[in-house]
Formats: sequence, structure tokens, C-alpha cells
Amino acid sequence: MKSEGMNVAPYIYNVVINVCSKANDPAAFKDGAYKVYQDMKQANASSKQRKKSDSGEPIYSAMIKLCSKAQDFDACETIIAEMEAAKVEPKLRTFGPLLQAHSDAGNLDKCIWVHEKLLSYELELTEDDYVALLRACVKTGNSERFYAFLESFIDEIWQPNLSTWDVLNDWFNSEAAQVDGRKWRITEGTVSKEGVCSVTGDQLQSVELSAEVTTELLAKIEKLVRTDEKRMAQWDEFKQWLEEFGPFDVVIDAANVGYCNQNFDGGGFNYAQIELMVQHYEVQDKKVLIVLHERRTSDEEVPAEHRAQIAEWRASHKMFNCQYGNNDDWYWLYTAVKLGGRTLMVSNDEMRDHHFQMIHNRAFRRWKERHQVHYQVHGSRVTVDEPLPYSARPQRVGDNWHFPAADTAADDSGTTETASAQVADRKWLCVELAPVN
Repeated sequence: MKSEGMNVAPYIYNVVINVCSKANDPAAFKDGAYKVYQDMKQANASSKQRKKSDSGEPIYSAMIKLCSKAQDFDACETIIAEMEAAKVEPKLRTFGPLLQAHSDAGNLDKCIWVHEKLLSYELELTEDDYVALLRACVKTGNSERFYAFLESFIDEIWQPNLSTWDVLNDWFNSEAAQVDGRKWRITEGTVSKEGVCSVTGDQLQSVELSAEVTTELLAKIEKLVRTDEKRMAQWDEFKQWLEEFGPFDVVIDAANVGYCNQNFDGGGFNYAQIELMVQHYEVQDKKVLIVLHERRTSDEEVPAEHRAQIAEWRASHKMFNCQYGNNDDWYWLYTAVKLGGRTLMVSNDEMRDHHFQMIHNRAFRRWKERHQVHYQVHGSRVTVDEPLPYSARPQRVGDNWHFPAADTAADDSGTTETASAQVADRKWLCVELAPVN
């Protein structure tokens, strides 16, 4: 098009570069794509009506990917500098291919440089990113950096894929990993429902969110609420109420329990099911909080046989009712996160609605893993599936390391396994320091 003197529309540059980056062998198209990129920059510079999107994140990311595959690292750094000068916000995909390429080449210092870039833009590393960092440490035998990255890895990636075990095996089998000449023994094992490792005999712990992360999560929940003065007024009243009548051992999402198994002709809100759940925990001497919207407590809504129970819950401060215009989800979620410890939150709601998406991150998913109770209602009885007494996440106990494999039957977007099923199915990589000869 250029050789024929035709004007090239901005989107043509984008299309060509993106097609090259998605080729089976992107490196083969690097030189041609780089020339298109330079032509695009020149066209943008000479255009009087340059659009910000002409050289947006997708173009920079595609070019960095192409140059990374070709191991043209100088070009990568040049493009990153141009991206930053243009004040374009990168994404994780911007740096991922470069990190992998530096890892493949054994460039640990450059891997560290890319890692610092990721942190500076507050981008959450994936498991593959951590593996690339760990792999570079294995190749260079850098013990200090390996364990520093491993600490971040086990804090962020709770159940590594089996493929990740390869880099762990390679490290602990390496000479650089030896401690005063002592080697490591690597064994595949299991962990009991009580949290005892079959290989080392170590007791694994329940690892909770840090105070800092908990505070950040609570702030995100409050941000959902504090959108108008009326909501804020009741929210402040609720927080005072919680301070006065808490803490609680169990928080029940009463709407979720009341609607459980009611998707049939004649089905409706079932107050008896809420009563069953409350009784289930009160016989265990657990202090229960029922969170229910105010509209579900009026005489027009509540069947006559359940009105006395509703009144008793309110009088004994076991129940909090949020008012019209408020979402009861905010209240039970905030309560359970705020109380922390071993507070349980009873709900089958996987919390994927649009308002939950605003707080969905690794911290929130971890909190759910330690505190959410799933349940079933069987006529006049309930069964519950509570979190395991330990965290199914990488842990170091003394000199020993324990790495769980990812669940094979479910993930955060699929059907939830019971805790007992998770115990039975999960493999663990157990690493212990060999005894002194």
C-alpha cells in the first residue's frame, strides 16, 4: 500500500502487527513487524490528529512478544521505554513473554528487572510468571533469589499445577539447594483431613489473611455501600450494632438458605430452613448471626408459624435486618471478613455477581477458601461442608516444605468439591532435608 502511495489507516498497522504476533513462529516475522511498527510511529508523529489508541497497549504488547520470541532484548527495552513515555498502561501480557524469554536464556538479572516492572504497575503475577522466575534461579544456582521468589510464590499461588513441580524438583535436587552438604528428599504424599503430612508427620496450619490485606478487603466492601447518604447512615448504624452485639462464630446468609431447594411449583422462601441452620450451630454452642433483609421480616411476608421465631431472633440480637435500598450481601460478607479468626460464613452463593466482581481478587478467593461453608438441606435436617482445619496451600514447617497440587475436579469457576473430597484427591510434594550422616 505504501509503495503505491496509498494512505495507510491506523487500524491496518494494528492488524498486521497483531497477525504477526499470533503466528506459529512469531520470531520469523519480527523484522517485518518491526518495520511496520516504525512506519506506524512515523505516521503518528506526522499526523495532526493523532489518536491515543493508534499506539495502544495491544500494539506495544504484540511488539514486545515478537521481539521476545526473537530474543531481541534491546528492542524490547526500547519499546517498553516508548510505551512508558507515551503513558500507556501495560497489562500482564505486556511483560509475560519477555519474562519467559529471559528465563529461557538464563538471564536472572533481566528477569528481576521485568519482575520489578510488574510490581511497579501492580500487576498480579501468574503461576507461569513465577515458574519463569524460579527457573532462572535454578539455571544460575542463585539460592537467595530462589527462596525470595518462592516466598512470594507460595503466598500468591495456593495450589500449583503438577507441571510446576518440575521446577521445584529441579531446584531441590540441585547442588545449589544443598544445606551444608545435606541433600533434600523429595516424596509424593498426602495430607489427612486433620492436616498431618503422611511423609514428614508435620501438622499444617490454617493460614489467614494478613491484617493489611484484610483491611484492604474491608475497604473494598465498604466502597460498594458508601454510594449515598441513606446507605451510609444505616451502614454506620450496623457497624455500631456489630461492635455492641458481636463477635459471632457463624454468619448465615439467610436469604440463600431460605431459597435453597425452592425452585419448584409452590416453592418459596422457607423460614424453617433458616431455623434448622441456626439450630445446627447453636447446639454446638456457636454464637450465630442471621443477616436478612428487612422486607423478609414483615408480617405480610412471614408465615404466622414463624413470626415468633423472627421476633425472638431480633430481640436476642441474633439477627440484623438491612433496610430497603441495601444489599444484604454486603452485610454478611463484611461481618464475616471483619470478625476474621475462625468465623464461618454459611452460604452456597459463590459470589460472582457484578458487585462481587469489584472485589474479586486472590485475597477474596483465599478468604472464601478459609471461611465459606457450603451446605445442603435434606427435609428436616441440614448438612454442612466446612473448611478444612488447615490451609491447602504451600507451607514450610521447620526445614520441610509441602506443596499441594491444584484441584483436578474443580476450580473457582466450577462446581465446588467437598472438603473431604479435596483431601482424598489432592497430591502433595513433600520436601525434607536429609538427616546428617
